[in-house]
Amino acid sequence: MLGRNTAWNLFGQVLPAIAAVFTVPILIRGLGTERFGVLTLIWLVVGYFSIFDLGLGRALTQLLAERLGHDDHRSIPALVWTALGLMGCLGVLGTAVALLESCRQLLAVNSRGS
Repeated sequence: MLGRNTAWNLFGQVLPAIAAVFTVPILIRGLGTERFGVLTLIWLVVGYFSIFDLGLGRALTQLLAERLGHDDHRSIPALVWTALGLMGCLGVLGTAVALLESCRQLLAVNSRGS
């Protein structure tokens, strides 16, 4: 069982990397290097802000699997809605922090230019 699960996890990590080897050159040709660079920066920012998940996605997956394993279907909606609410609040908080920092940086650049 452990070996099979390990193989599935490895497969889930390796398959996207193999797909990227074939699709990234197509994206670069289609978008051009400048636009692909912007897309890469967007991917970077999205990946960076995934830190704010704080493990809620994995915790929810574990709790859901545990509840389903015990055939406890009644508590699942409350778990899902609570996790969605927490993730939504964290997303709003992260967006507010990014917006405030962006405004601060913009004001700093504008005050140096004057």
